[in-house]
Amino acid sequence: MNIFKSPPPIISPSTLESFVRKKYGFDVAQCKLLVRGVGDTYSIGSQQGQFILRIYRPSHRNFEQIKEETELLIILKQAGVSVSYPIADLSGSFIQTIDTSSDTRHAVLFSFAPGKVETSLNKKQLQSLGHEMAHFHNVSSAIDIGNSRWSFGIETTLFSPLKALKSYFNENQEDFDWLQNAVSRASQQLSKLDRSLFSKGYCHFAFCQKISTLTATR
Repeated sequence: MNIFKSPPPIISPSTLESFVRKKYGFDVAQCKLLVRGVGDTYSIGSQQGQFILRIYRPSHRNFEQIKEETELLIILKQAGVSVSYPIADLSGSFIQTIDTSSDTRHAVLFSFAPGKVETSLNKKQLQSLGHEMAHFHNVSSAIDIGNSRWSFGIETTLFSPLKALKSYFNENQEDFDWLQNAVSRASQQLSKLDRSLFSKGYCHFAFCQKISTLTATR
């Protein structure tokens, strides 16, 4: 997976409007690009309500990884955790496939989580956020969906990123040597610990982010 690959072209909102109307049976679907990032995020407005459409980049998520994400969100919703959850299309499918001129993209339609950005949370908001985070962790710690998602360990968080960065330091060997030494020191310290005693579980993205498939809201 090459995270440094140039981003794919943006799919036009008008194309997605027709796609959503056909797949989900919406009477009216107005599409607007909201965020251009790891995936492209669109706002979908219709007579059935407001939704969020996420278009994934092939370089960042494959089908199985997206499938596990949607399955986790469905389980969290069923358990009463406040999350934005995937919406099934007319055939009952949660993941869509969109063929473009350059590649094949996957997309998921999510429920809309109303709210506003808060730069400073008050005591009540912090208590609510802490409650939802604890609920999320309690539910997710008791399930095991699969192993298509990333496993964060010494190899994936230290050595693999270093290998991926190496070619970008061809003209800056001094800084790359510093990174190599830092990775070596960190690995040596971690090797002294009994990692079998470490707790494991699903990692969320950002609970405080306004638009996220794992944003807890009240």
